Amino acid sequence: MSPRRLTFAALALAIGLSPVQVLAQDSPLSAGVLLNQCTDAALGAREACAAFILQSVERNRSAPDPAYCLPPSAILGDLRARFIAWGGSEPARLDLTADQGLAAALAEAFPCPLTQSG
Repeated sequence: MSPRRLTFAALALAIGLSPVQVLAQDSPLSAGVLLNQCTDAALGAREACAAFILQSVERNRSAPDPAYCLPPSAILGDLRARFIAWGGSEPARLDLTADQGLAAALAEAFPCPLTQSG
């Protein structure tokens, strides 16, 4: 198991999620399916939503050109709420992958500062 996957499993345990749920999410998920998980009343679905958001944030954070830049004060509940709001206002875009949809939602809320080259 890669160190990255172990980190996700440790994060899952730290917030009370099952590491099995976190490690099992390797296949592309649509933004619509993620939205359903994030808004579902079932605890397991909300845990899957939270685990996916944590993974996606980590992938964005380690990307050479991140899609969004979270402030240090960002919390999981706020990220989930912003994604849910985006999904409600952008139903035509719910066929994007979950990573793309989450990135679009969070880029609107937390754009990266423009850098000046030169």
